[in-house]
Amino acid sequence: TKIYEAADEVIAVGYEWNVAKRVLGDLKLDVLVFGEMQNEAINHILGFGRFAPVQILAMGSPVTSGNPSIDYFVSCSRSEPPLLASMEHSHYSE
Repeated sequence: TKIYEAADEVIAVGYEWNVAKRVLGDLKLDVLVFGEMQNEAINHILGFGRFAPVQILAMGSPVTSGNPSIDYFVSCSRSEPPLLASMEHSHYSE
């Protein structure tokens, strides 16, 4: 809820692919941050679209998306599984 309070605007895109695709496309975003992509099918599918020049996946699950449309993955050592946190980040494709 702190994110909602800090945001200038919050736009719900819904769960229908055609509606969500249109809404995101119409926004002409500079950056799009996905909070997660593993738990909701619509997030996973939308992640393969290119709705902004820079697309970021914030750590919803500590695994790579394997998605060529995601440019960056945001994580931290406390969110990573212990073994992976001590390794180089070669297990991420972003």
